[in-house]
Amino acid sequence: MGARLSCSSYSPQTDEDFEIVEALNVVKELWKRVEPLKVEIGTEVYKRLMEEHIEYRILFKNTSIDQMPKFLINMIGNLVKEGSPERMSARLCRLGKLHVEFGVPLDSFYHFREVFIKGVKRVCGIFWCDEHL
Repeated sequence: MGARLSCSSYSPQTDEDFEIVEALNVVKELWKRVEPLKVEIGTEVYKRLMEEHIEYRILFKNTSIDQMPKFLINMIGNLVKEGSPERMSARLCRLGKLHVEFGVPLDSFYHFREVFIKGVKRVCGIFWCDEHL
């Protein structure tokens, strides 16, 4: 049996938990600021994912890759509407479980995070600040 993703009630307890809360708050603030660039960011993220991790192409065999930027934009938009980091975390966990059910390996979440950051950084250019990484 493959790796399991567990979603329990989220309440920050450790330093790592508080880093997650901070990261969720950064995403929420960032998404407001990049409104006019969202489509370009979504496109850049999936372009990079397919270039840097060609092994994931198989995961999109039944999906139009052209639709993925739109799905990403909608997902992040819905995520930031959740409000609290606890609700954002719960939504992310449900999304993670869904992706695992689709056959996405757990280690790909780390890779996706990396290409997401690179994509935002490339699109935002001089407006990007590494202080939150």
